[in-house]
Amino acid sequence: MASRLKDTALVAIFIGATASLSVAQGGPLLKRINYSINVAYGLRTSDHTFPAGDYVLRQISANDLNLFWLYPKNTSHGPIATIRTTQIDYSAGTYPEHTEMLVDMVESNTGDHPVLRGWTIPGEGWEIIGVVAKNNKTLRGAK
Repeated sequence: MASRLKDTALVAIFIGATASLSVAQGGPLLKRINYSINVAYGLRTSDHTFPAGDYVLRQISANDLNLFWLYPKNTSHGPIATIRTTQIDYSAGTYPEHTEMLVDMVESNTGDHPVLRGWTIPGEGWEIIGVVAKNNKTLRGAK
């Protein structure tokens, strides 16, 4: 029952995740995911907490499709973190049909908080394996 309650609470955390494609000059389409969250949250493998708000995840380069930048609000200012991912294996044939933010609840001394562990768009998904903050400090901690 407690597990089901946490899952229900997570539905309210992310509001309107959307995905779009950006055209890279002469290369594959780069992915962009816009999302909003109404509570402070963390990133997997990171002990940094981000405030509630609007965010953008954007692939950095057609040469490395597993590297994303995280921007607050929009991409008009520099990224606040670089996120290393690995693609989720869908070899069983169950590909995602919708954009979804993959979130776990983590218990800590300061209470429960959501931790973003990855995301999907139709046909693809990524799992976070490392995070580097804007100040180049490698962030470790919450899993």
